[in-house]
Amino acid sequence: MRSVPVDQIMVAVDGVQRYVVSHLSRIGRACDVDDVMQDIRVAVWDGVTRGHYRQLPGVPFGAWVQGVCANVCAAHIRREMTHQTLPLLLEPEADDCLSLDAVTLLGMDRGADRSAEKFADQQWARTIIELTRESVPGGVWELAVDSLTGPRQ
Repeated sequence: MRSVPVDQIMVAVDGVQRYVVSHLSRIGRACDVDDVMQDIRVAVWDGVTRGHYRQLPGVPFGAWVQGVCANVCAAHIRREMTHQTLPLLLEPEADDCLSLDAVTLLGMDRGADRSAEKFADQQWARTIIELTRESVPGGVWELAVDSLTGPRQ
């Protein structure tokens, strides 16, 4: 295997950035582009130094980098999609003793499983959020809620 020059590696990795932006934007995670690009740089560098890249006639180095990019993006998206979601701005149920204008249900998944542990986690989260809301000025609370519920940039 011949060595791939560092500048060729960097040019090839920079060439996949639009692909990364496009894929991460689809799941609302464009804010992760820099992290994923760094993961791609590391993966490409590792692949070249460990001999995973084999030059094939007629196949440019950039094509191999695109394959690495697709794998790194897919892994990142899978990780992000497996994180449990945090539903926001839910109205508490009528029999709920807390009156929250924003409720974050930490640790709850959206499935039908409503185990006692998840219920306890939900109650704990509501209590913590209510205490936090009461301890910060209203403008700060609204800014925090807006930053969590607004579109990602």
